[in-house]
Amino acid sequence: MTSPTLIPFVGPVELVTLSTKLPALFLLDVKAFERFWEFLAANIRNKNTRRAYYKAACRFSDWCEGRGLFDLATVKPIHVAAFIEELQTTHSKPTVKQHLAALRGLFNWLVIKQVIPENPAMFVKGPRFSRQVGITPIMEADQMRHLLDSIQVTRQIKVPTKHGGGV
Repeated sequence: MTSPTLIPFVGPVELVTLSTKLPALFLLDVKAFERFWEFLAANIRNKNTRRAYYKAACRFSDWCEGRGLFDLATVKPIHVAAFIEELQTTHSKPTVKQHLAALRGLFNWLVIKQVIPENPAMFVKGPRFSRQVGITPIMEADQMRHLLDSIQVTRQIKVPTKHGGGV
Protein backbone atom coordinates (compact mmCIF):
# COMPACT_ATOMS: atom_id res chain seq x y z
CA MET A 1 0.00 0.00 0.00
CA THR A 2 1.48 3.29 -1.10
CA SER A 3 0.61 6.59 0.56
CA PRO A 4 0.15 9.65 -1.62
CA THR A 5 2.98 12.14 -1.50
CA LEU A 6 2.11 15.38 0.20
CA ILE A 7 3.39 18.59 -1.27
CA PRO A 8 4.13 21.13 1.47
CA PHE A 9 2.51 24.55 1.21
CA VAL A 10 5.26 27.13 0.78
CA GLY A 11 3.16 30.28 0.50
CA PRO A 12 2.27 32.83 3.17
CA VAL A 13 0.74 31.09 6.20
CA GLU A 14 -2.52 33.07 6.20
CA LEU A 15 -3.35 31.75 2.73
CA VAL A 16 -3.33 28.07 3.75
CA THR A 17 -7.03 27.97 4.62
CA LEU A 18 -8.34 30.10 1.75
CA SER A 19 -8.60 27.66 -1.09
CA THR A 20 -8.41 23.92 -1.31
CA LYS A 21 -7.31 24.20 -4.91
CA LEU A 22 -4.14 26.13 -5.64
CA PRO A 23 -4.01 28.39 -8.72
CA ALA A 24 -2.46 25.80 -11.04
CA LEU A 25 -1.99 28.24 -13.92
CA PHE A 26 0.68 30.07 -11.91
CA LEU A 27 2.25 26.99 -10.32
CA LEU A 28 2.98 24.57 -13.17
CA ASP A 29 6.43 25.90 -13.95
CA VAL A 30 9.08 25.95 -11.17
CA LYS A 31 10.09 29.53 -11.95
CA ALA A 32 6.47 30.73 -12.07
CA PHE A 33 5.76 28.82 -8.84
CA GLU A 34 8.56 30.64 -7.01
CA ARG A 35 7.69 34.05 -8.45
CA PHE A 36 3.97 33.67 -7.68
CA TRP A 37 4.60 33.13 -3.96
CA GLU A 38 7.30 35.79 -4.01
CA PHE A 39 4.79 38.29 -5.41
CA LEU A 40 2.32 37.59 -2.61
CA ALA A 41 4.81 37.33 0.25
CA ALA A 42 7.44 39.94 -0.61
CA ASN A 43 5.57 42.44 -2.74
CA ILE A 44 2.29 42.86 -0.81
CA ARG A 45 2.60 43.99 2.79
CA ASN A 46 -1.08 44.19 3.75
CA LYS A 47 -2.46 40.76 4.70
CA ASN A 48 -5.99 41.65 3.55
CA THR A 49 -4.72 42.75 0.15
CA ARG A 50 -2.63 39.58 -0.03
CA ARG A 51 -5.72 37.44 0.63
CA ALA A 52 -7.80 39.33 -1.93
CA TYR A 53 -5.09 39.08 -4.60
CA TYR A 54 -4.63 35.38 -3.89
CA LYS A 55 -8.37 34.81 -4.29
CA ALA A 56 -8.33 36.76 -7.56
CA ALA A 57 -5.44 34.62 -8.86
CA CYS A 58 -7.28 31.42 -7.85
CA ARG A 59 -10.49 32.59 -9.51
CA PHE A 60 -8.66 33.51 -12.73
CA SER A 61 -6.74 30.23 -12.74
CA ASP A 62 -9.98 28.24 -12.37
CA TRP A 63 -11.58 30.32 -15.12
CA CYS A 64 -8.63 29.60 -17.44
CA GLU A 65 -8.69 25.87 -16.68
CA GLY A 66 -12.38 25.78 -17.54
CA ARG A 67 -11.52 27.15 -20.98
CA GLY A 68 -8.58 24.85 -21.68
CA LEU A 69 -5.84 27.36 -20.83
CA PHE A 70 -3.26 25.47 -18.83
CA ASP A 71 -0.08 27.30 -19.83
CA LEU A 72 0.73 30.78 -18.54
CA ALA A 73 2.38 31.70 -21.84
CA THR A 74 -0.88 31.15 -23.74
CA VAL A 75 -2.85 33.72 -21.71
CA LYS A 76 -3.60 36.77 -23.87
CA PRO A 77 -5.34 40.11 -23.26
CA ILE A 78 -8.54 38.72 -24.81
CA HIS A 79 -8.66 36.06 -22.08
CA VAL A 80 -8.23 38.58 -19.28
CA ALA A 81 -10.86 40.84 -20.88
CA ALA A 82 -13.33 37.94 -21.18
CA PHE A 83 -12.70 36.99 -17.55
CA ILE A 84 -13.37 40.58 -16.43
CA GLU A 85 -16.54 40.78 -18.54
CA GLU A 86 -17.85 37.56 -17.05
CA LEU A 87 -16.91 38.60 -13.53
CA GLN A 88 -18.96 41.79 -13.93
CA THR A 89 -22.13 39.71 -14.23
CA THR A 90 -21.73 38.25 -10.74
CA HIS A 91 -19.65 40.74 -8.74
CA SER A 92 -19.70 44.43 -7.83
CA LYS A 93 -17.65 46.94 -9.81
CA PRO A 94 -15.16 47.56 -6.98
CA THR A 95 -14.57 43.80 -6.68
CA VAL A 96 -14.00 43.50 -10.43
CA LYS A 97 -11.58 46.42 -10.33
CA GLN A 98 -9.71 44.77 -7.47
CA HIS A 99 -9.44 41.51 -9.42
CA LEU A 100 -8.08 43.37 -12.43
CA ALA A 101 -5.58 45.23 -10.23
CA ALA A 102 -4.47 41.90 -8.75
CA LEU A 103 -3.96 40.35 -12.19
CA ARG A 104 -2.14 43.42 -13.52
CA GLY A 105 0.19 43.41 -10.53
CA LEU A 106 0.82 39.68 -10.65
CA PHE A 107 1.43 39.56 -14.40
CA ASN A 108 3.65 42.63 -14.17
CA TRP A 109 5.71 40.89 -11.48
CA LEU A 110 6.00 37.81 -13.69
CA VAL A 111 7.19 39.98 -16.60
CA ILE A 112 9.80 41.73 -14.45
CA LYS A 113 11.01 38.39 -13.13
CA GLN A 114 11.21 37.07 -16.72
CA VAL A 115 8.63 34.32 -16.35
CA ILE A 116 6.45 35.61 -19.23
CA PRO A 117 7.34 38.08 -22.01
CA GLU A 118 4.39 40.49 -21.67
CA ASN A 119 1.57 41.44 -19.31
CA PRO A 120 -1.77 40.28 -20.78
CA ALA A 121 -3.74 42.35 -18.25
CA MET A 122 -1.91 45.64 -18.82
CA PHE A 123 -4.32 47.27 -21.28
CA VAL A 124 -7.56 45.58 -20.27
CA LYS A 125 -10.10 48.18 -19.18
CA GLY A 126 -12.00 47.68 -15.97
CA PRO A 127 -15.51 48.89 -15.18
CA ARG A 128 -16.03 52.57 -14.47
CA PHE A 129 -16.84 53.26 -10.88
CA SER A 130 -16.97 56.39 -8.79
CA ARG A 131 -18.62 56.86 -5.45
CA GLN A 132 -21.15 59.70 -5.63
CA VAL A 133 -21.81 59.81 -1.91
CA GLY A 134 -18.89 59.88 0.45
CA ILE A 135 -18.65 57.25 3.13
CA THR A 136 -16.77 59.49 5.58
CA PRO A 137 -19.17 61.04 8.08
CA ILE A 138 -19.22 64.83 8.18
CA MET A 139 -19.61 66.65 11.48
CA GLU A 140 -22.24 69.33 11.90
CA ALA A 141 -21.13 72.82 13.01
CA ASP A 142 -22.30 72.35 16.62
CA GLN A 143 -20.50 68.98 16.83
CA MET A 144 -17.32 70.56 15.52
CA ARG A 145 -17.61 73.44 18.03
CA HIS A 146 -18.10 70.93 20.86
CA LEU A 147 -15.01 69.00 19.72
CA LEU A 148 -12.84 72.12 19.46
CA ASP A 149 -14.03 73.41 22.83
CA SER A 150 -13.14 70.09 24.46
CA ILE A 151 -9.46 70.42 23.50
CA GLN A 152 -7.37 71.61 26.44
CA VAL A 153 -5.23 74.52 25.37
CA THR A 154 -2.40 75.19 27.76
CA ARG A 155 0.89 76.65 26.87
CA GLN A 156 4.09 75.71 28.54
CA ILE A 157 6.88 78.21 28.42
CA LYS A 158 10.36 76.84 28.70
CA VAL A 159 12.52 78.94 30.94
CA PRO A 160 16.21 78.38 30.38
CA THR A 161 18.15 77.46 33.49
CA LYS A 162 21.84 77.59 34.26
CA HIS A 163 22.18 73.98 33.18
CA GLY A 164 20.56 74.48 29.75
CA GLY A 165 17.24 72.72 30.34
CA GLY A 166 14.17 72.68 32.48
CA VAL A 167 10.66 74.03 32.43
